[in-house]
Amino acid sequence: MEQIHEKTLDANLPKLCKELQLKPILMGLQSCDIVSQYQANEIKSEKTPLDRNYAFITLLKTCGPKAFEEFLNQLYEWQPHLADCLTKEPKKSNQHSSENSCLLVIFRVGWRLIKQRATRVLRTRAAKDHHAP
Repeated sequence: MEQIHEKTLDANLPKLCKELQLKPILMGLQSCDIVSQYQANEIKSEKTPLDRNYAFITLLKTCGPKAFEEFLNQLYEWQPHLADCLTKEPKKSNQHSSENSCLLVIFRVGWRLIKQRATRVLRTRAAKDHHAP
């Protein structure tokens, strides 16, 4: 994938993570051999739609030179408003806002994982305390 396409995905990451309807897009990319069955299963194993979409966009950047074009084709078929977002000219003054939005999505995903792990630890401790003599 070209660097400009990666930057476009990064600049639109919050919107894609929030709005992307992944199932038909993923099936379309599998049918044209951009994404393998194994990769699709890895993405589907993520717990939330936000996490699945983030994992998908991260993977998409590694899928070769045709990946962005095929992704756009699928978006135009299923979610043309998102395809339009990826093909419009970026605003120079909005660059910092996009970077901050990307950081916010990454922060939210990371924070969710931290909370899940902390909850597991607390439950384990509570169970041990409950069974202690």
